[in-house]
This record gives sequence, structure tokens and C-alpha cells, in this order.
Amino acid sequence: MAHLYGMAESTICIILNTWVIFLHKILRRMPIWPSREHITANMLPCFKECDSNLRAIIDCTEIYIETPTDSWAQRDTFSNYKHHNTAKGLLAISPTGHVSWCSPLYAGRTSDKKIVRHSGFLDRLQEEDSIMADKGFDIQEDCSERGISLVIPPFLRKIQFTHLELDSTREIATTRVHIERAVRRVKEFQIVSETVPVTNCPQLNRIYQVCCYLANFTGPLIAIPSTNKNK
Repeated sequence: MAHLYGMAESTICIILNTWVIFLHKILRRMPIWPSREHITANMLPCFKECDSNLRAIIDCTEIYIETPTDSWAQRDTFSNYKHHNTAKGLLAISPTGHVSWCSPLYAGRTSDKKIVRHSGFLDRLQEEDSIMADKGFDIQEDCSERGISLVIPPFLRKIQFTHLELDSTREIATTRVHIERAVRRVKEFQIVSETVPVTNCPQLNRIYQVCCYLANFTGPLIAIPSTNKNK
């Protein structure tokens, strides 16, 4: 970018950091977490058919970062899943079809369970709410303590799944595809789609959250069929 605009790299960094701080401050004021009443009134059919009490669909995503020079930081940020140093965050969409929650970023080695516990996400939920997640989210006990239902694909406990378990797995997979689309939409921003330099890591938390908020301005996550009939 410095070469493109004929400016010094230090100047570009100052401009970038200024805008990131500004956007983060403004966008974080927006109330993106919807009330239960709003969700009930505006829940999309694809979610309502799965669970009428569904409050959020969650998943974790990882952003590649350059290998830190500090050996402890290298260990803490190394993701066994990505085989790379990463920063990891929790993302949620509401059944109304938009990003409704984004956590701070954690070191790539952090488990999904720890991020859910420490990010404050569960504090947003109410008793009798349901959340949908992948089976890797070992948070059943945390949810039960709060009177929250956790909707995850069934585990294979016998030789093969029953017909009921297969139907449940397909239904959850069909619904969870939308959180995967939300993650892809966030990562369409080039600043987080490529390996982030170590020099940008101090601002990465703000950058990631700005991208999550801006994803809601890029059009509907789920296409709503038109009810108008051609005459």
C-alpha cells in the first residue's frame, strides 16, 4: 500500500491504526445482539424449523499470524488444527440472519470451551434459550447450569447412527452452514484473509471485530424468497 500511494510505511501504519480505532469505537456502539422478542418476530423459517427457541449459532474461527519471535508466544499461538500460528475468536449469528456476537481474540491454542467460558457469550443468554454449535464445543455442563439447551450433532455411540440421529445430523448441518457462510464473509476482508504481520497484532483484536461488524453491511446472509407472484 505504501508503494501504491507513494507514501512511507510509517505513514500508512498511522492512517490504518487511526481508522481502525475510530471504526471500532463507532461500530461497537451498535446493538447487534437482538432481544428474544425480536428474534421470535423475525426468525427465518430455516431456523424456526430446527428449534423455535434458538438464540444463536456459534463457531470459532482462526486468523493466521506471523510466527512470534518469543518462544512462549509461539507455543501459545500455534494451532494444532491449522498447523500454523493463529489468533482465534468466537463468532455468533442470530436466527434473524446476521452477525450478533464476536468475542475478543485469543491465542490459537485456546480451546473452544475456554473461549466460550471467558468471552462473556453465555452471559448474553437467558434461561430456556437454545444455541447451536459443532460437537467440538464441550460446553454441555456450562449450558445446563444456566438452563440453556445446547444443540449439537449426535455422537456415534454404537456401530452406526439410528435413522433419528441421521435426520438430526442432517438438519443441524443444514442450519449450521449459515455460520460457516458468516465466517467466510468476515474473512473476505483482505486484512484478515492473509497472514497478519506481527506489527499488526497489537491492533488485530480491533481489526477482527470491525470486520465482524462490517459483515452485516454487505447484504443479507441468507436469501429470503420473494412472496410476490408474477402476474
